[in-house]
Amino acid sequence: MAPKNDVRKYTDHMIYSSSDRKKYAAMISVMDRGIGKIVTELKEMGFYNNTLIVFSSDNGGKLDGIPSNYPLRGGKGDFYEGGIRGVCFVHSPLLSKTGYVNRYLHHITDWFPTFEYLSKNKIYSQQNTGQYKSDYNIDGKNIWKSISYNMKVRDDVLINMVVKHKATHDVQYVELIKRPVKSLKFVNNGFNFSSYFF
Repeated sequence: MAPKNDVRKYTDHMIYSSSDRKKYAAMISVMDRGIGKIVTELKEMGFYNNTLIVFSSDNGGKLDGIPSNYPLRGGKGDFYEGGIRGVCFVHSPLLSKTGYVNRYLHHITDWFPTFEYLSKNKIYSQQNTGQYKSDYNIDGKNIWKSISYNMKVRDDVLINMVVKHKATHDVQYVELIKRPVKSLKFVNNGFNFSSYFF
């Protein structure tokens, strides 16, 4: 819940919005102010130049009248783009390319191997050389080349996993629903969990 003063301060211009949407907007603004304080502290402590700041949603907004997935159809909990696409903001002095919108495919599971890569392979991440292999058996991909150099690293993305039981053997198996880029509807000249890099 956002403080009442912040709701008034940040939402006076939102004349036609519901009170819930105004509170939501104020909460985002208050969070943004707090993040600014963290960044200032990182700079003062000398950690900023070796920090990657990531904000990412894991799905589209819930269709309850507060968030908006426009112009995408659907929302959290379904397989339309409004449910499976999210937004992401990445900021770091380590990025080679900045100030652009990355429209390549990424998945929320890609962050772990990317963070692992950066923490263990600082020289590789800065020079874009060498081979990387995760210490763990994971499905995510290292997307550093994509976010730092705007390069493609994925051809498809996992949309859902359905666990089923085979009646004859009572054995669990997993049906993976994956979609390659060519099978997805392109919106605004590109599909992706549109990510902003500054």
